[in-house]
Amino acid sequence: MKITFNTGRHYTTLGQVITAEVHEGRTLFKDHSRGICGEIQGVPPSYKPGLFATWIMGRYDRNEYRMSTDAIGLDQSDTIHNVRI
Repeated sequence: MKITFNTGRHYTTLGQVITAEVHEGRTLFKDHSRGICGEIQGVPPSYKPGLFATWIMGRYDRNEYRMSTDAIGLDQSDTIHNVRI
């Protein structure tokens, strides 16, 4: 499962765009706006865009991730969900 969402935070004029993908029991993410690529151990409890994004951002904001070169290649999805977090 892969998702791209915009938190609406003002890191750029376009907000904060993040792509995340579940891969082998872990969640990779790429913050396109800030240039941060990371890995979160585990998977979100739901793949609904709002819940998926909230789960990722909760861990991202609390630094519950590690940097990941595996996430560098994540490209934005065609659809960007607007999720205000």
